[in-house]
Amino acid sequence: DADGAIIAANDTDILSFARDTYSYMWPRDGALVAFALDRAGYHHISRRFFDFCGRVIEREGYFLHKYNPDGTLASSWHPWTADDSDELPIQEDETALVVWALWKHFEKYRDIEFISPLYKSLIKSAGDFMAAYRDPETGLPLPSYDLWEERKGVLTWTVAAVWAGLTAAANFTDCFGESEISAKYRGAAREIKAGMLQHLYDEKSSCFFRMIQKKEDGSWEKDRAIDASLFSVFYFGLFTPDDPRVTGTMEAIRDMLWCKTEVGGIARYRGDNYQQIASDDPDRKSTRLNSSHT
Repeated sequence: DADGAIIAANDTDILSFARDTYSYMWPRDGALVAFALDRAGYHHISRRFFDFCGRVIEREGYFLHKYNPDGTLASSWHPWTADDSDELPIQEDETALVVWALWKHFEKYRDIEFISPLYKSLIKSAGDFMAAYRDPETGLPLPSYDLWEERKGVLTWTVAAVWAGLTAAANFTDCFGESEISAKYRGAAREIKAGMLQHLYDEKSSCFFRMIQKKEDGSWEKDRAIDASLFSVFYFGLFTPDDPRVTGTMEAIRDMLWCKTEVGGIARYRGDNYQQIASDDPDRKSTRLNSSHT
């Protein structure tokens, strides 16, 4: 969009059955696209996106679910209350990945004059939020909604993204000479990594869990589903690609989710009914409308 929003899609086919469009800006999707645009040399587009993010980020340092191209808050299916208590209807990876992508932009172009107006309002506010929005027991980020927008919990994808966002924020604060703030962010990132290895990695299967959720008795329920988003454990720099924990996870994704046809490709997870054409389960109905997008 001319004002900087990287919108999901302008197609209108879903108007016929959903009475809506995909003309929204998801900060996560926009950050990943901005990262790709920067790598391709289209920094003038990604800069408008980062400026847009600087305008819409909440004062407390997080992004909400999605936005209209004019910067107003878009419709959402994430609730503000649950179980008679208030909650933040956020996907925390959206906050983290904007900061991560902005650091990747700065690494490539080294334009401090562009970064300076975003330093306090976006980078530091998001860094403070990510460092604070954590479980004091595990050090992990508090539960939020997943990137497929289907479930809420502490997800490997989100944890890896928040680690990357905090590391990026620490890199920025180093550049601006605020070493004490940098130490706080890096300390939080270390605690997140330690908590991830303790709670989200399965030694028996050599694979990361998709998600954990705290039960009423205080124990953790572990979601062992193989999910394509588990590639995040190396993509955002948390572990090296040759780390055995990474290779074990990626082998599981290949074995479980690779479509063994001439077309190929990776499914999101087994049993995903988004855009599904057929199912072995007679009770599962195909749907083209889902709370997630590919």
